[in-house]
Amino acid sequence: MKYITPINKTRRNNIQRLKREIILKGKLNGFEETLEKLLQTIFDAGCDISCCDICENSSIEQSIDDFLKPHIRIGFKTARENSIHIIWDILHEFGHHLSGKADGEEKTLERERVAWDLGLKQLFCFPELTGYVDNYKNYRDKCLKTYNLHDKTESKT
Repeated sequence: MKYITPINKTRRNNIQRLKREIILKGKLNGFEETLEKLLQTIFDAGCDISCCDICENSSIEQSIDDFLKPHIRIGFKTARENSIHIIWDILHEFGHHLSGKADGEEKTLERERVAWDLGLKQLFCFPELTGYVDNYKNYRDKCLKTYNLHDKTESKT
């Protein structure tokens, strides 16, 4: 008789493996419990997440026809200025998931602002992160400035 691993055990193992990978690659010791809860929240919301060693930035893939599950990829090719920025990137990409798929009518900068705002709202679900709100906001503002520059570059071409 073939033994089938229960889905919840498999999922728990996947979360543990992913948590260890993010902790190791991101030097996030001390955030193990928080990261585990965050990953659980993301999976519960119907979104996948993984690490990407060849990605400069983090991103989310969302299929137009819902054929594939949304998938957050955490970029680890470039080191962050502060290791907690990895958690901010995860919250931001999760914010994109929570805001839904782009409809083609939205402005890039506005969509990014909404994702950062939803990420901040999620941050408050983790009391252990609330002491870092100013750090989140500073990182958000820094990132939003880069999008703004990118938007201006695109409009010139």
